[in-house]
Amino acid sequence: MPMEGLTHALSETIFKGNPFHEAKVIVDCAVVLTAAVCSLVFLGKLDGVREGTIISALLVDKVMKPIQKFLIPAVDRYIFSKQK
Repeated sequence: MPMEGLTHALSETIFKGNPFHEAKVIVDCAVVLTAAVCSLVFLGKLDGVREGTIISALLVDKVMKPIQKFLIPAVDRYIFSKQK
């Protein structure tokens, strides 16, 4: 996914030392803010950015951290068991 690729690149260059999920929150909030500003500038009203967008941008960290503990080992087992 393009946004995850951008977030990964930024987390390794600009946000060094921060885990991916923390960089993801920063990038998502920046994108939501940019979308809101563009909407206000070009449409004259806030359109396309609502409470769900803001909540998901802020809470992705809280959801990703526990999921990664289980998902990453499961994906690694699946990928590396197929290569044998």
